[in-house]
Amino acid sequence: MHLRQKWPGTTFKDFGSATLGNFVEQHCGLTVDRPAPAKAAEVTPPVAASQAQPPVAEAPQPKATAPAKATTPPSSAERAAYLRAVRRLFLSGPMSAAVDAATRMPLATAGSLVRKHVPGKTYSDAGYGKFGDMLRDALVGTPYSLGRDEKHAYVERASRLLET
Repeated sequence: MHLRQKWPGTTFKDFGSATLGNFVEQHCGLTVDRPAPAKAAEVTPPVAASQAQPPVAEAPQPKATAPAKATTPPSSAERAAYLRAVRRLFLSGPMSAAVDAATRMPLATAGSLVRKHVPGKTYSDAGYGKFGDMLRDALVGTPYSLGRDEKHAYVERASRLLET
C-alpha cells in the first residue's frame, strides 16, 4: 500500500524536512546519492567605461586569398568535343583494348586513363558533376556500357551483358 493512500494529506514537510532526501536520511536511516552541486558562475561587477582596459591581443585578421574562379558553364560545342574525345578512346583507342583484356574495367581506372589520354580537360570542365554521368553519355554509340555490382561501378562490353 502506498503511503499517499494510507496518509493522503501528509508530506515530508509535515515532519520538518525541507526535502524528500533529507526526510529519508533523517527518518529512514538511509543515504541518498546526490549529484555534485553545480559551480556558481563568478559574477563580476560591471566596469565603468573609464576603467575598461583594451583587449590584450586582437583576433588575427583573415589573410587575403585569391578570388574564387568564376565558373562559366561550358558551351555545348566544348561539351560535345570532350564527349567525342572520350568516345574515341573507347571506339579506336587504348580503352577498348583495356576493357576487352580485363573483361571489366573499374570506373576509377577508367577515370585515370581518361585523364591521361585527354589532357587539359576534365569531366567537370565539360559541365558534369560526376565522372560516371559523363562516361554514361560518352559511351552512347559504343559497344560499352556502365555496370555496377554490390561494391563497384565498372565499364564492360555491352554484348557481354546480353550473353549472360
